[in-house]
Amino acid sequence: MLQESVADQVTLWSERPYGIRLAVSESAAVVGIRDEGPVRVVEFEAGADGPLLVTLQVPLADAVGFWNANSRYHRTVLPDWMCKDVTSLVNSAPVGCLYDNAGTSLLAFGLGELVEEVKMRFGVSEEEKAFVVHLTLLRATAGQRVRLALAAPGGDYAGAIDAVHTWFGALVEVPSMPVPRFATEPVYSTWYSFGQDVDAAGLEEEGAHAAALGLKSLFVDDGWQRYGYGRGYAGCGDWVPDEDKFPDFRAHVERLHALGLKVVLWVAPLLLGPKADCFEELAHLAPEFKGVLATNIVDPRLPEARRFLVEACVRLVRDYGVDGLKIDFLDEAMVYKAAPSTGDIADVGVAMQAWMGDLVTALAELGRPDALIEFRQPYVSPSIAPYGNVLRANDCPADAISNRASIVDARLLAAGRVVHSDMMMWDPSGEPHVASRQLLNAFFSVPQISVRLATLPEPHRRALEFVLAQWESVKSVALRGELRAGLPVENYPWIAARSDEGVRVVGVYGAGSVPVGPDDTELLLLNGTAQDHLVLDFGRPSTGIGTLDIEVFEPDGTRVRDGAGIRPGGLFRLPVPRCGIARVRRS
Repeated sequence: MLQESVADQVTLWSERPYGIRLAVSESAAVVGIRDEGPVRVVEFEAGADGPLLVTLQVPLADAVGFWNANSRYHRTVLPDWMCKDVTSLVNSAPVGCLYDNAGTSLLAFGLGELVEEVKMRFGVSEEEKAFVVHLTLLRATAGQRVRLALAAPGGDYAGAIDAVHTWFGALVEVPSMPVPRFATEPVYSTWYSFGQDVDAAGLEEEGAHAAALGLKSLFVDDGWQRYGYGRGYAGCGDWVPDEDKFPDFRAHVERLHALGLKVVLWVAPLLLGPKADCFEELAHLAPEFKGVLATNIVDPRLPEARRFLVEACVRLVRDYGVDGLKIDFLDEAMVYKAAPSTGDIADVGVAMQAWMGDLVTALAELGRPDALIEFRQPYVSPSIAPYGNVLRANDCPADAISNRASIVDARLLAAGRVVHSDMMMWDPSGEPHVASRQLLNAFFSVPQISVRLATLPEPHRRALEFVLAQWESVKSVALRGELRAGLPVENYPWIAARSDEGVRVVGVYGAGSVPVGPDDTELLLLNGTAQDHLVLDFGRPSTGIGTLDIEVFEPDGTRVRDGAGIRPGGLFRLPVPRCGIARVRRS
């Protein structure tokens, strides 16, 4: 509920059901309200050192879901005592959108503090019978100005989030990293297929199969480094190859390059384990021990620590010739969020930003400004975007639905980064459609494949090859087209991307029909449901849809229908096998 003791309380929109009220904590003040394009910006000033609290309250109306940058499995309208998040540069972002059953935005906001820690609490207030959001800037200083952007209620939820996201972009002054071409090409990842049991011979064999399937890069995940076994991290810190697995790591990379594959290497530079050779020398840089990981965490607030972190990453690119880094465990820096700093920077987020800025500069000085840098959710803050060019969906092994939802969540805040799926695995003893279903759910991202290709059954190989070929034929639309999707609370039961030329890719994952308009010159339809058909809605014959050519394919690429000159109207039931694909072209 709104604070009982407040310095300022204002109503931003009064018309129901979109009334939005705002209040700030005692000693703070609202110093300005103005419209900036599609958002209304409220500026506050802290009156004293310490937490600055901002509260938003909106009528419940027909609210069905709340989207935020760290939604994952909590997408419904939950009570305010249940929903909490602490955002920073390396965890989530202070942004959210409450929407109704029609997908209409009731409240869409973003706080302009993307680096330092912000505590969020949100949900249905039982006392106020309203939806409330509490945003606390934990270390505000007297006189500090903070801005909050709100999109006008009543529009589409995706458009409202995009309006706030665009406003965020104007706050980030650092230019984005260039995106290497191979970042938009399919990936082979070792994590689910090999785990930590990687070696040069095995990866080179898999690399040959990956290249034959059209994959363009190999991401070597955890396990390549010395002491890289047992799912523990006590040996992290030296970041040198395990010589038993990789006797000559640079030569191994060169052999993968000869196959036509770029190589990206997993690294977690913040982890400094007690088994590492460098531990005694560097232990003072990592005073906090994380028991569940069996490792200490480097404190980026120390200048010597940041120099170590930069050199650890740059050395891998320089010494082994890899084409990029998959940088992991960034959020572990938050173990220092409540600890006084003994370094030159007080805030963890600010320190991480300084380190990553130094890393990007060092890679450019090395002559590798085009290196691929992958971050994963929840590293989605627009302020971290300039330091990475790939954003990967959250880990969700074999969970196609979570992968789909995470991909769309990530795209709503990608800020110029290319979005990759989580590594895809499936049961190779199942029918071919189990492979296709994973791929269809990840179609609006760059696919990362993580199954053993050398032993993959032939029907699965055909399904994988077919879907990848279909993705390749429309990837510019799937990755860069205008994106629209169903409700987040339903895990986006449909997703559509459209090009300016009228090519539209539609993934259908739940019940409902696919609208087909007169400007759609070509449709690629993905049947991600368990049904053997899709329903197309052509509207009335007067819409001038004309005649169509239709091709329908089984999951393995077998053509099961080839029809020309079809003149449909209204609702049209198109037989498409489950996990199959259909192409519809205007004649």
